[in-house]
Amino acid sequence: MKKTALNLFYLQLENLTLTKDVRLDETIKALEHDIAEHGLIEPLVVRRSFVVDSGNRRLRAIIHLYYYDNEAYHKQFPKGIPCIELNL
Repeated sequence: MKKTALNLFYLQLENLTLTKDVRLDETIKALEHDIAEHGLIEPLVVRRSFVVDSGNRRLRAIIHLYYYDNEAYHKQFPKGIPCIELNL
């Protein structure tokens, strides 16, 4: 079994791409509120091209936070959005 190190890095919102359409509903709004209050607990998992492989709902909530509570967005993500790369 090969061990791999997961490197945490930060990306700006405009560099990330959703892999599927996630509708904005009450659960996404609740997640947005939680992220605004507590931050992102688990980083997004992205492919080499910065397409989100795991965390589409979190990214949708972050996008909504960016547009509707920009101050909270910049408070939680001063360096960018935390991500780890999926190597397949």
